[in-house]
Amino acid sequence: MDKDVQERYREYKDLLLKDADPQDSFKLQSLLQPQAVGSKERRSMLYGLNLYELMALGIRRKLFDGAVYKRWYHNQFMTDYEGSLEFIKGLQATKSTLFCEVSWLYRKWLKHGHPEGSPRRVTMAWWALTKQNHKIDEAREREKAR
Repeated sequence: MDKDVQERYREYKDLLLKDADPQDSFKLQSLLQPQAVGSKERRSMLYGLNLYELMALGIRRKLFDGAVYKRWYHNQFMTDYEGSLEFIKGLQATKSTLFCEVSWLYRKWLKHGHPEGSPRRVTMAWWALTKQNHKIDEAREREKAR
């Protein structure tokens, strides 16, 4: 990423951190208000989400290698999506197609997990059949910790 992209992405991440901070009164939902249209904060949120929308669209249309992106971006993407979720839902309430690719990718990656941290279904089934419940519990905890 060039310097400008890095700076704009940092602004997006700062907004997510600010929203998550219980000591800060700022909430991402405030950027859904009509008076926030055109504000620097709203533009930063949209910019960050548009980067992910492009990535998700490229993966869905097989222009980008989904396996590479999943190994590279999985944890960062999942965390950022969850932090942005209320903002995304607010936008989708007015137009359901907004950030639909990002939402699709989140659901897909949530279902299948990270390739290194998520045992395959066959492995989980084997552990269940052989009563290795501790391995199943450990795998679920790793998945939650991502």
